[in-house]
Amino acid sequence: MLLPWVAMGFIPGLAGIVLLLVWCCAAVTIWAIVDAALTPDGSFRMVGQSKVMWIALIAGFTIATGVIGFVLALVYLLKVRPTLTPHRA
Repeated sequence: MLLPWVAMGFIPGLAGIVLLLVWCCAAVTIWAIVDAALTPDGSFRMVGQSKVMWIALIAGFTIATGVIGFVLALVYLLKVRPTLTPHRA
């Protein structure tokens, strides 16, 4: 048994694992959107990025496809966010 709530019979095996993955993907995507929204516009401009573009891309592709939005959220968090960190107020 991989997960305690699966062992207790709350969620059937594979469905429980898939549900956990979906929730994790949603959490990462929401984290990326909130982080981008709370970052000052000037931080994005200093590194040649657009705050509105990142929020729109992540949110739009998450709604439209899910997977591409999650990948964009990962790209934002792993590649763009570290370049913004030194410029945050």
